[in-house]
Amino acid sequence: MDLKTSTFADLIQHGKCIIKCLMSGEVVRTLTPNDDGSIHMLAGDGTELTIQAETPITYESWDMDRGSLIFAHPDYSDKLKICTELDILVVEATGAEFSVVPATGGLHG
Repeated sequence: MDLKTSTFADLIQHGKCIIKCLMSGEVVRTLTPNDDGSIHMLAGDGTELTIQAETPITYESWDMDRGSLIFAHPDYSDKLKICTELDILVVEATGAEFSVVPATGGLHG
């Protein structure tokens, strides 16, 4: 099932989750809701960020491959990547799996 995504709130709507690379199955992000409405993100390389749930996620297309879902963070001047289009979000509590897709654009339109 597709999970149409335009903000971080969309990603954590079912609670704590991980995002796995579609191709390798490697965990690339862990997202944990905080009590204050923010989200703790742990990247696969160990980087940790606190992100506001309403932070927009935008789509960056690629000519020959799946596009990227990216976002801005006040601590970084460059856009950051949350995942690649169609990577798999797994809800910790239920094990439910979703394909992450941009709310507009992307392979699914």
